[in-house]
Amino acid sequence: MNSIFFHGSKNLSLAQLDWRFSYPRRPFGPAIYLTQDKLVATMYANGVGTIYCVRLNGPLDHTVNLDLSVGEQSVVARDAIARLCRIQYRDTDIQDLRSRDAIYRDPDKGAMANTFLRNRGIWMVYGCLHPLDHSGVLDRGIQYAVLENECANIVKQLSPHDPHLFDD
Repeated sequence: MNSIFFHGSKNLSLAQLDWRFSYPRRPFGPAIYLTQDKLVATMYANGVGTIYCVRLNGPLDHTVNLDLSVGEQSVVARDAIARLCRIQYRDTDIQDLRSRDAIYRDPDKGAMANTFLRNRGIWMVYGCLHPLDHSGVLDRGIQYAVLENECANIVKQLSPHDPHLFDD
């Protein structure tokens, strides 16, 4: 993943993003939330913070596309999801389930699910938010939830007030 992603925060000067400072009841559990849309990041900076440009590094087969079924995931991701469902939900018939429904069916267990996935080598989950999770312009499009701090590196900081922010 060579693209630049964006993270909006009220914090003005972060050296490293850290999933442990995430609100635990976010749609994909506690994680570093990123977007490819600068406008979304600007909204999260809330007019007073910073937009962080972030480069991701980690093997693509150690990610979960939450919009795909469990059976469509990489072998690594499929194994991690299957183990999670067997342990957490006593569920073994999951191949046709959408991955989001398999992993985050109980919003109170998002932190536990992310810890389990992280311990199995999954460094990121991503997908479109459920319609009930959308909050207008704040969350449009795909959200990327990074579970491993080391996989999200800040490469640049932008001010949400920069008149040239959307020039590219």
